[in-house]
Amino acid sequence: MAIVWVCGQSVEQYSAAGKDVVVPRPCCRACGTSMGFCSGYWRQVWLSKDFSLPIWVRRGRCRRCGIRPALLPSFCSPYRRYAVDVIGSAVEAHVEGTSLRAIATGAGLNEPAVRLWCRRFRERAEVALAVVAGIAAGFGGRAGVVARAAEAAVLSALQAGVVVMCETESLERWPAISVWTGGMWLAPLNIDCAPRTRVFPTADEQRLMSLIDPDEGKRPP
Repeated sequence: MAIVWVCGQSVEQYSAAGKDVVVPRPCCRACGTSMGFCSGYWRQVWLSKDFSLPIWVRRGRCRRCGIRPALLPSFCSPYRRYAVDVIGSAVEAHVEGTSLRAIATGAGLNEPAVRLWCRRFRERAEVALAVVAGIAAGFGGRAGVVARAAEAAVLSALQAGVVVMCETESLERWPAISVWTGGMWLAPLNIDCAPRTRVFPTADEQRLMSLIDPDEGKRPP
């Protein structure tokens, strides 16, 4: 479990602070109680396939519920090694029509990693398309949207949703998306413990950003 918090620092600034980094005290998602802190762990944040920086990730602790979520700065995504703006920029470029190889070459990334990110996003967009089609069918209509258009629509929804946050919190677009969706936009989190996304607010539609991947999630978020 992880809580993504608004971090105005760059990866470089956060890394330089080491264990002295200042993290705001979060509230428990389950009971709303103000949480304390307990230890943490080191994690690498990759900015390209050849360059990464170590950061100290603090853990929160709820005395009432007993949970100890990782407190991730907004430039991170749960269970993803790369910085969120690196991942988001690659996904955005692919949705706009750039090939996976061109994206990987231009940004200094591994092509298999780029392929995985884009596939994850496409899966969620396809589920979004299925939900839209179901809603349309319930009203006696049809949703004539192809998968590629669904990807673009989901991307547009994410970008539009964080406009105010970018202004009020002085965040870049992709870190804001990471905060706004609780890291769910690309994270392999179980729907039972996933935070409620504000992009698709109903219970059924929470699945859009939280498809379960049994092969991931085995390392700290």
